[in-house]
Amino acid sequence: MHKSSITDAFILGYQRSKKTGTAREYGGFLAGKPLRLMSTSEELSQMVLRTLAVDGPMPKNGAEAMFTLYLFEGLENMAMSVLEGLIPHQDNENTVLVINRGAIHLQYNPEGQILSLIDTERSLAFYAVQDCISLPDYEVCTPMRMIINWFLVMTNQTFLHAACVGWQGTGALLVGKSGAGKSTTALQCLIRGLSFLGDDYVAVSASLPHTAHRIYYGCKIMDDALIRMPSLQPYVIPTNKTKEKNVAILDKSYALSMADPTLLLSYILRPVQTHAAKTTFRSVSAMAVLGEFAGSTILQMPGAGATMLRALSTLCQHLQTYDVMMSDDPDEVAGAIQTFLLDGGQCCD
Repeated sequence: MHKSSITDAFILGYQRSKKTGTAREYGGFLAGKPLRLMSTSEELSQMVLRTLAVDGPMPKNGAEAMFTLYLFEGLENMAMSVLEGLIPHQDNENTVLVINRGAIHLQYNPEGQILSLIDTERSLAFYAVQDCISLPDYEVCTPMRMIINWFLVMTNQTFLHAACVGWQGTGALLVGKSGAGKSTTALQCLIRGLSFLGDDYVAVSASLPHTAHRIYYGCKIMDDALIRMPSLQPYVIPTNKTKEKNVAILDKSYALSMADPTLLLSYILRPVQTHAAKTTFRSVSAMAVLGEFAGSTILQMPGAGATMLRALSTLCQHLQTYDVMMSDDPDEVAGAIQTFLLDGGQCCD
C-alpha cells in the first residue's frame, strides 16, 4: 500500500469513529512544542491526558507549526485493507509489528490491540485502540512511545530511556538496564524533594545546551519499592493489572519536585548496586556509559537506531559521566545525589 493511502486509511478510520463518538479538541505543548489532540473517545483522551505531560493552552494565533494527533477506539473503524494487508502476515501473532517506510512509521501491538501511525511528512499521527479497558499497564503508564519518539525527532529532540532528576536547576540523567535501580532511585529523589522529570523516559534537546523535558506523569513501582515509599500509594491506578509492578500517575501534589517541566543537563549517572555503607561517585568514560545507554534506548524504538545513536553519542560527549556506587539506603542515595548536584560533582572520588 502506498504511504499516502496508509495515512488516508487512518483518516478514514477516525472519520468513521466520529459518527459514533463525540469529537473533541485539546491542545498544549509537549516537550516545549505545540501539539493538537483530536479525539472521539472521552475515556481514551482523558487516559492519555492524565499521563502525557501536555502543558497548555495551545496558542491561538496559528503562527507556530501544528502537529495533530488523532485518538479513537474501535479498530473496526479502520479500512480493512490496512489490517488485512499488514497484520496477518506476521510470523508470530503475539509479536509487535513495526514498519518504517520513509515518513511513515506504523506499529501494531497485539497486546491491547493498539494500532499507531505517524506521518512525519504530513505532521499527522493516529492512535487507535480496540478499547481502553484492554490496554496493558505499561501503555497506560507511558502511552504512544513510538509516536512520541518520532514527534521528538521532528522537533530536534531525542526520546531517551532514562530517568531524570535535578537540584536547583542542575539536571542529571539516570541510565541503566531494567533492574539497575534508576527508577527506584529517581522516585526516592522525588520523595526527597528533588526536581523530577520521569523515572523511565525523558525528552532531551539535540542542540546545546542540552535540556531535558518531562514527557509522562506515569511511573512504574515494584511492590517492594512501594513498601519503602508509602507516600506514592495514593497515586497507584486502581485498574493496575500487572503483578509486582504498579503503575502510578503522579500529579502536582509533589509541588516542588513536579514544578519544573525542564532541566538543564550537566551529568549522566549510572546507578551501581554495591551494598556499600555510603554512596560514592566515580568518574567513568563516556563510551562505557554510551554502550549501555544506547542499547537500552534503541531497543525501545525499533527502526530509529541510527538516529538515536548519533544523538546519544553527542549527548555523552557534552555531559559528565559518573557511576553512582549506591548504598542499601534509598534515602541516603537520594541525599548523596542531591549533594553531588549542589556541589557540582566536587564530592566524588
